[in-house]
Amino acid sequence: KQWYQRRVRASCSYDKKVILWKENERGEWNKLFTHEKHAGSVNSIQWAPPDTGLYLVCGSSDGTISIVQGFGDDKFESSHVINNAHTTGVNAVSWAPSHPASTTLDPSSKDYDTVNKRFVSGGGDSMVRVWKFSGEEWACEAELKGHTNWVRDVAWAPDTGFTTSTIASCCHDGKVIIWQCSDLDKGNWESKTMHAFDDVIWHLSWSVMGDILAETIR
Repeated sequence: KQWYQRRVRASCSYDKKVILWKENERGEWNKLFTHEKHAGSVNSIQWAPPDTGLYLVCGSSDGTISIVQGFGDDKFESSHVINNAHTTGVNAVSWAPSHPASTTLDPSSKDYDTVNKRFVSGGGDSMVRVWKFSGEEWACEAELKGHTNWVRDVAWAPDTGFTTSTIASCCHDGKVIIWQCSDLDKGNWESKTMHAFDDVIWHLSWSVMGDILAETIR
């Protein structure tokens, strides 16, 4: 499940649907919008940071990634579908911070007002991919190779003034890889493999400050 600030909750399921729910004044939850663009289970959803816009990204076992866009007044629509994002299914998606790394605390930066419309995905093809909104479409900006089995989760670290963008990914092979990039437009991602565990790592979560990473092991 994923919350949005205007008392809206999003849920995804093996029934191939993403449903948006809204709470009324009596505390009752009612369907607001049903997103039906997938042919397989929807495994991961996440709301974009507020400054990025009212977007929900969805990853499915059918190999596609879709975007739900909101337009205010509780109006939503299915805006984009990325086909063949991961050939053997999408397991996880995670939005980038709203602004490029190192600009958040520096209003004098030329990129301070630039909205960073990017997210990362992980799939059963052992790949981690970074996607960028360019023009009117989402395109793969970078392929991060390092895992040897299903990528179970990806997590883009929040930007609290660091000079690099940081992504963590975990895999069925028990490894966690930290990916860092000092310039997203150049795509010079560097990787560091953390301690390998003896079991599957299923989930990752960064602290609010982006300096602590929690891992869930089966």
